[in-house]
Amino acid sequence: MRSELAIPPPPTAILDDLVHSMSIAKRGSRIIYEPQAQAYEHAAASMSDEFRRKKRLALGGFQMLLKRWALPNWHTPRLLFCFISHKILRWMGPWLLLVLWLANALLVGHHWFYSMFFAGQMLFYALAFIGLLVPTSRSWSCFSIPMYFVQMNAAFLLGALQALFAPS
Repeated sequence: MRSELAIPPPPTAILDDLVHSMSIAKRGSRIIYEPQAQAYEHAAASMSDEFRRKKRLALGGFQMLLKRWALPNWHTPRLLFCFISHKILRWMGPWLLLVLWLANALLVGHHWFYSMFFAGQMLFYALAFIGLLVPTSRSWSCFSIPMYFVQMNAAFLLGALQALFAPS
């Protein structure tokens, strides 16, 4: 990064790297991929560590939205599109899943399609629950994939709720 572009993010920013890069892009500079660049990050040692990491990401993302730090605007349409498609939609995933579940629950019995779709949805959540309760099942992808998906969306939901109701 060019030193003249560096403006420190707010000291309370949880995702300071995101706030930092978005503020640079919002001022009109490009953020480009450098294939030779190297960064190191410790991988999560356990699912509980990964859960905490995802919760922190959601908390930081919603903090950025609520405090309006370096958010793109209509004057930067490409940046706005990327931000919405790569960040906002992912952060909204748990909320959309809750709406989908509720809508399907209300539609059960109105048409066989809705009943089948709801049954499939409940099967998916049941597989996730089994994967969470039975540690030996985690090595089987039919349990581990739903478990990871549900657990990470739950982490995002909790992070969002923390940002909304117990902001830092």
